[in-house]
Amino acid sequence: MRFGFLIILSCLCASANAQSDVFHKSNIKFRGLAKSMRWKSDMVRMVDDTLVYGENMGIHWYGLDEDNKIIRDTFITDYNHDTVRYAYSYDHEGHLLAMRSDKEPVQIQYTYDGDNLMHMSSVDRQGNVIVDVSYTYFKDSTVRKQRYKHLSITTSISSFFYDDKHEHITVIHSNDSSGNVLSSTLLEYDMFDNPSKQTVYNDKGEIEYEYTYEYVYDEHHNFLKRTEYRNGRPFSITKREIVYR
Repeated sequence: MRFGFLIILSCLCASANAQSDVFHKSNIKFRGLAKSMRWKSDMVRMVDDTLVYGENMGIHWYGLDEDNKIIRDTFITDYNHDTVRYAYSYDHEGHLLAMRSDKEPVQIQYTYDGDNLMHMSSVDRQGNVIVDVSYTYFKDSTVRKQRYKHLSITTSISSFFYDDKHEHITVIHSNDSSGNVLSSTLLEYDMFDNPSKQTVYNDKGEIEYEYTYEYVYDEHHNFLKRTEYRNGRPFSITKREIVYR
């Protein structure tokens, strides 16, 4: 299983739905050897043809080791400027085992079968599993299905479909535990493997949202700025500052 996908899954504390996983991957992945990264995202909107910044989503300061694995994350919240620190631990083969916060009452734990991540679980201090996300795979170790459980109750099952080379997720179908359709998402990518378009269909097969993405890249082809449009209007802006080794 590709390590980049493990990193995006570490963002369970922020989101556990399948579409968001794809975008967390693009937030964290790097080309070249990175030492640290500052990540900031803001909601935006147009007012009388003027771009206006709205809600700040907080600021992350990521520290990385020599293998580009995240080893720490300092998060400054937008609402009260509180600071939360996350620590990441790995086994000797580089598999992410746990993500712990210095203030939150839960930690994220990861279990594997070989290199394939099988479970990602949010566990409280008493050892109770609050949320569990489990995975099944194709023979090439790309994810086939994702099952999301909250307090042991399955709330959604997502199926992944890929391009001809099995490199990019192109379609995600999400159903509830009874098989009823919740949503479907179509994904397109740019030349640097970042999502360029996301079309979300509701349970009736109607387009609910259409997102497009514009990027500004550095010389390593890592994005420094991503502008997100929802239904043709500016929706959010993400900026990254990357320090290389």
